[in-house]
Amino acid sequence: MKITIKKMIEEGQFDNDILYALAKGLSYKEIILYTGLKKNYITYAINLLYKKYNAKNKMQLVILAVQKGLIDINKI
Repeated sequence: MKITIKKMIEEGQFDNDILYALAKGLSYKEIILYTGLKKNYITYAINLLYKKYNAKNKMQLVILAVQKGLIDINKI
């Protein structure tokens, strides 16, 4: 079975990196540099995170991630 970036994103392998990047206030361009992923993958991953955590925007997503213990605000 071929493992693709899309499949890795769907499995949540980049969730923490993207959540921390959003919590740090990084722009899409900065997240691309931070993760090494292309913009379309970043957009796809963030949209999946919105659905996964029922968030309406990046700020709400970060707040939910902190509340659920997915990211530690002391490490931001």
